[in-house]
Amino acid sequence: MINYKPTLVEKLNELFESKYPVVAENFLTASIGLPAISYNLSTDAVRANGDDFGYSDVYYNIKVWGRAISEMEEIATEIDTMMRGLGFRRIATVELWNNGLGQKELRYQGLGFENF
Repeated sequence: MINYKPTLVEKLNELFESKYPVVAENFLTASIGLPAISYNLSTDAVRANGDDFGYSDVYYNIKVWGRAISEMEEIATEIDTMMRGLGFRRIATVELWNNGLGQKELRYQGLGFENF
């Protein structure tokens, strides 16, 4: 298993200089300030193993939460550039709205390499 969470959180906080809350999806609360960013690991699956190394498919979902689509789009664009720099590619984008609260979900796939 390859744990990218520490790097992901560090890079998100660096990118936005802690301007927006960055939290694991499971720890979102109604009192969080908006806009906010949440993340979760959706897949970390072994693709192939050799004698002393392996490859894994790693998928992350990152959501931008807010009330203004223009602000959410700007944040999402910056996240997309950051994730490409980390070797991930965006495989899907979904927007959902409910009672004026929006979420823009960005789904990323990466190929992890590890030495055993």
